[in-house]
Amino acid sequence: MEHGSFSVKVHDRHHLEWKLVWPLERSRRRDKIGLEVFLFLPQSLRIRRDTYSRTEFYEDLTTYTRYGSPDMPFAEILDKQNPLSPLTRVARQRTEQPDLLQRRTRVSYELRVLMCIVRGRMSKDTLAIRRLLTKAREAPTPDQGMLEEAARLTRVTLENTRHVLERVRELKREYAAPASDSALMRAFEFTDEGLSLECEERCAKLYRAGRPALSKPGEAPEALSDAWTALREMIEAESRHRRQACYPSQPNLAPGVNAALNNERWLYRRGALKKYAQSTLYLSLHQAPGSRSILSALYAGAAMIAMLAFVLTLWFLRDIAPMNSLPYLVLAVIAYAFKDRIKEGLRSYFSERMTGFLRDREGQLLDRGPTRRGVGETSEAFVFVDEAKLPEDVQHLRNRDEISQAAALEAPESVLKYQKQLVVHLDRVFAQRERVTELNELMRLSVQRFLYHMDDAQKVFYRPYIKEAAAPGANFEANSGSDALSAPVPALSPQQVMKRGRARKTYHVNIIVRATGPGLPKHGRLQRFRVILSRDGIERIEHPPRPEKM
Repeated sequence: MEHGSFSVKVHDRHHLEWKLVWPLERSRRRDKIGLEVFLFLPQSLRIRRDTYSRTEFYEDLTTYTRYGSPDMPFAEILDKQNPLSPLTRVARQRTEQPDLLQRRTRVSYELRVLMCIVRGRMSKDTLAIRRLLTKAREAPTPDQGMLEEAARLTRVTLENTRHVLERVRELKREYAAPASDSALMRAFEFTDEGLSLECEERCAKLYRAGRPALSKPGEAPEALSDAWTALREMIEAESRHRRQACYPSQPNLAPGVNAALNNERWLYRRGALKKYAQSTLYLSLHQAPGSRSILSALYAGAAMIAMLAFVLTLWFLRDIAPMNSLPYLVLAVIAYAFKDRIKEGLRSYFSERMTGFLRDREGQLLDRGPTRRGVGETSEAFVFVDEAKLPEDVQHLRNRDEISQAAALEAPESVLKYQKQLVVHLDRVFAQRERVTELNELMRLSVQRFLYHMDDAQKVFYRPYIKEAAAPGANFEANSGSDALSAPVPALSPQQVMKRGRARKTYHVNIIVRATGPGLPKHGRLQRFRVILSRDGIERIEHPPRPEKM
């Protein structure tokens, strides 16, 4: 896996999501991971030092630190001799753990880990099948070999998933007899329902992906048709199982208010079960104010220096004019104005110079597993920076084209810099998490404040085009299409016409990210993205080509 792989995606119309994937290696005791995010904002958005505060930025930013879902093949999950399999650990807790509270904690934890593993495994397997179907469909003629391989993988995935579900339900019955623990039974029910919903959702997506290949009779192999019949049967079987178990997670496709309310509750419950499973992967953060108290002390020092200059000025003014005279009053007011400017100038100086050393927020990362042990520390800082003071490699990667350079002459971009540092103690992580292989840092930024001063998303424009009229005596049908602009017809007399069109008014926000840490180059790895915004929110994300080396 590549160190420091970074991706940006649209979470919804008003939220941008960044994700850093960091592999964890047992050969190291500690990883120090650095992340710098530079946002280049057009001046027309009016996001500046005086309009966008540090507090507002952190209100817009939500960060999560979590482990990646453990990657375990179905064969290892179902292996009763595999000590890392959650199913094996749940079965052993029943006979090896006499303490009821400890058993409840460990079993609930392993069941949630199982949900994460199965979800990740089904996602990878079904994605591989969908890619095969896409390749087969895009071939000049349907590739029978690919379609048959997709059918085989589908049957294998269904069989493995069915075995996992049967094993979970078997363990649930074993723990229910002779005397059941209500909290433990609730954990089994959540796991059973969550896995059933996940299986149904993945099978439904796969079923839809295969419909185009099955829509043409005679082109799809019989094996694919049989596999898709098995998919439909699996979906129906899981829906029937949840009804028999009285799980309140049944969508209703009938029209009406009651069905809509039922579907709302179903979607909420599905999301809650997903969070229930993934909660075991997330790290808790105990946050502290950071080292900004040092900066506050420097601000106080700046105020003291300014006040001292003011008092000394008043002291020397005694020899120039009497204290109760008008000249003395005028000079005192002037001295006070300079005192205020000295204080603000020193505050700005300290703020810009100390951002690289001081942190806005600091915190301790706690594992949410049974031990609740600290496994790392985190710190963050945010500041506006002048573009001329950016590192050379960042300026080079920004790589404005000619039109962007012309626009930036009179209205240079505002540059926001966000820094985050993670220190992960790998020896502590692996002491309690034997199955983890990576750490994910998720950041979600709301762009709603960026939209306040934007123009309307739709702009109307008028463009002249040539509507051809036939000359007297000519037999010609007027062409009002696009070809009328380019096709010369000497025998025609042109008439100018105005036609209305529409275009999206968009704004470009460029993002440059630098990741640093073990296994990366000395100056880290830089990546660039471009976010296209409109008044309606995020339109899309582009990946501009990297400029040639300097």
